Amino acid sequence: MTKPVLFINPPRRHDGTRSLFNNATLTLASFLVRNGQPARTYSASGPDWKYNVQGWLKEHQPSHVAISCKWWDTLFGAVQLAKFIKSVDPDIRCVVGGQTATSFAHDIVTKTDFDAVIKGDGEQPLLDYVRGKPSSNIVTADGLDLPVAYVQKSSKPENLRLLDDLTEIADPLLLKTVGHSAPYIWTGKGCRCACLFCGGSALGQKKIFGRKGYLYRPIEHVLADMEVMAKWSDNTIMFDFDPIADPQKADYYKELFEQLPAQKYHLFFYSWSLPDLDFVNTLENRFRSVFLSLDAQCYSERLRRELASKNQLKPFRPNADFEEIIARIGRSPNMETGLYGIIGLAGEKPEDVQAAYEWTGGVIDRHGYTLSELSVTPLSTEPGSLIDRNPDKYGMVVTRKSFEDYMAFTGHQYFTAGGIHQADYDPLLPHPYGVHSQHEHPGRVHADYHNLTNFIAQKMDQVHQARSAQCLKFFVDRVQLKVESKSRFYNPWTLLSWGLRTAMERGYKTLEVDACEAHILCPDADVLKAAELDPDTVARLEGIQKALQEGMKVRILSTSDAVWGLWEDLGAEIVRQPAPTPARA
Repeated sequence: MTKPVLFINPPRRHDGTRSLFNNATLTLASFLVRNGQPARTYSASGPDWKYNVQGWLKEHQPSHVAISCKWWDTLFGAVQLAKFIKSVDPDIRCVVGGQTATSFAHDIVTKTDFDAVIKGDGEQPLLDYVRGKPSSNIVTADGLDLPVAYVQKSSKPENLRLLDDLTEIADPLLLKTVGHSAPYIWTGKGCRCACLFCGGSALGQKKIFGRKGYLYRPIEHVLADMEVMAKWSDNTIMFDFDPIADPQKADYYKELFEQLPAQKYHLFFYSWSLPDLDFVNTLENRFRSVFLSLDAQCYSERLRRELASKNQLKPFRPNADFEEIIARIGRSPNMETGLYGIIGLAGEKPEDVQAAYEWTGGVIDRHGYTLSELSVTPLSTEPGSLIDRNPDKYGMVVTRKSFEDYMAFTGHQYFTAGGIHQADYDPLLPHPYGVHSQHEHPGRVHADYHNLTNFIAQKMDQVHQARSAQCLKFFVDRVQLKVESKSRFYNPWTLLSWGLRTAMERGYKTLEVDACEAHILCPDADVLKAAELDPDTVARLEGIQKALQEGMKVRILSTSDAVWGLWEDLGAEIVRQPAPTPARA
């Protein structure tokens, strides 16, 4: 009997927290199984991840373990995972793939416990390697180095669809966790832009993947994957491919959307470009609900224009264009949006930082109820980015360039609890972003990032507090909590534990939740813990259960398509009503 290949997503932190599952491992495992090679997919997350990995190895006795290293902040975790696997069974061949692994392929096979790195697109090269007949896209610890010759193309599409039954390759809990946290469906690959900070820009795509231009997946493959993922995400789907410079994308998405059942899916669409009004109208009419992200890249209009004119950012769009789209989304009954920008870009001046405060604050004042999220990230370098290749061109200093540099920073973060952008600036530690201006103090962006983040958080908190104040009412026999949302991105079910606490503190025995104007996808307790979606509720689970056992009642008025998970399991009374058809703007 052929032994399965185990795909394992590495831990981001030593305690298994902040995990992020790479959905590409589901595609890779599906490809192997479809071609006669058994496979299973796991995630090394949670405090018992080492115990779990040991159990998977004992159960399956694999000869190969494939570890994902797409995102650069998983580098140290991936290396630690391979080291642990080798300590359990040194005969297992550990292979790693992904954008970051490709960037450091030779370092990885000479300086770590990995036996091989799959470079670029990995489906066929991995299958060939596992079969003992490596053909391309691989470097190994014993000296084999085959060039990137396997590059997926639109003109010759392979069958890279997900298996119809994903339980052949993954456990139900993992699939439900993926479905609730990141139900990503890939529609294409590639980019022709030259954003200075992105390792996946046009040059990065060519150097790392051998890809020129764009790859669009066959529509029928995308539709099939959506149906498969919908079983685990309750019809929630995520798209994150929107090539700016390609006019064909409009026809591609038009054809895709026309073949979808109207009002079936809830969509998260991460827009690289600023969509036009027609695209917004199409999303509104075709999907049950939509979260449409908008990428401003830079919150200073002046700097955005300057960098775009140098082809160092996406094509320029003024603030007014973004606000026009945000306002249109605000008029929709089933759409919400988020706005994103970077601080610390090349050529940034104090006036640009001030402009970021003014615009983000103004956008929140004018459109706060439409924004599910508004955030800023600091400029950071990543392998293969343009600032990484030629920092002098941009007036920057890059302090994180080599494999050892990335291992040092991700190793430091591995033993902390914070997110990747929450690292402190300390001249005795690796620089938190790996890049800074030649003409500024290395800690300037760190200070401005945290100050602007706090400013945005305070402004958004005012919006949330205003919404909360309007949603709670007290009656003689009950407390009523009204929750509203126009997409599944904003999770109003997180307010229920707050409403229950408020009712108990005031001596009430019943909390009535009016969720007839909300899109609800609430996971059960196991998924809630695994996906780290709501630590506040997880911390109070025992208290909530005890309160309900001792006579507190939770009655929920709900649409028919809402998923209440945890609250239904705890015994809340769910009164379902038909989901209304949204009135269009």
